[in-house]
Amino acid sequence: MNKKGQVLLVFILLIPVFLILLALVVDVGLLYKEKKHLDSSLKAATKYGLKHITDVSAKEKVETLILENVGDTSEINVVIEDKTITTSIKENYNGIFKMLFKDSIYEIEISYYGYMDDNNKEVLTKNRGI
Repeated sequence: MNKKGQVLLVFILLIPVFLILLALVVDVGLLYKEKKHLDSSLKAATKYGLKHITDVSAKEKVETLILENVGDTSEINVVIEDKTITTSIKENYNGIFKMLFKDSIYEIEISYYGYMDDNNKEVLTKNRGI
């Protein structure tokens, strides 16, 4: 039995599998990067809103700050009432390898809640339910 070329054949058959796995790793890595960017932008905007919670136009300023840092998103929600602020963002992220992974649209949802405690210190928490 002639065994010449068997390794080459297996290698050629496995190349598409390795390329698909590489594309999946890149896609998930970019998704993680986008989520971290959204998270830090929303956290900074929430902190800003918490510092300026008594301003009349605080809600509009926070929304503008989020839009400047994040860009066009699916949904931005800012609620300010009684020394509390709740911000949330929901974005649909399109993967870059749509041709390999059908329906590679990921939904990212992040929410922060901040309030002033009894000593007028700012308390900011990330909502884990989303």
